[in-house]
Amino acid sequence: MQRRIASWVSDSPDKVEVFPRPLRYPPSQGREKGVDVELAIDIVRLALDDVYDIAIVASADTDLVPALEFVVRRCPDKLVETVAWEPEPGREAMAAAPIDVPGGGVRRRTIPKRDFERIAERRNFAQPAGDPTAALDPSRWARIRRRFDR
Repeated sequence: MQRRIASWVSDSPDKVEVFPRPLRYPPSQGREKGVDVELAIDIVRLALDDVYDIAIVASADTDLVPALEFVVRRCPDKLVETVAWEPEPGREAMAAAPIDVPGGGVRRRTIPKRDFERIAERRNFAQPAGDPTAALDPSRWARIRRRFDR
């Protein structure tokens, strides 16, 4: 995961900020990671701080609906889009639709499989292939590493 994160940041250093959440519980015990809550908080916080114009949420997790509703109602100048993968023929009933907000205000899109194939990450991060951290400012990598150690 550290190689993947370093690669994402070095590929687009001006666009990517990573907040890793180390999982610290026995492998035999499942537990919520809180990623949906963190995403909801970021959607709202960043809208209120006027950090973005468009929020694109690629998730089918309906736990995010309250955050999206808040942004749609309280920050009408923000555009909110939700995306999900277009189901393959014959599998429509099993596919998750893009998240919707009661009363509207969210632009919903589906992404065809051919577009997914075009943008899919193909690198194998299990095998080291150079040091992607070398492309990062050392102080930035140190901040990311500290987040792992929390």
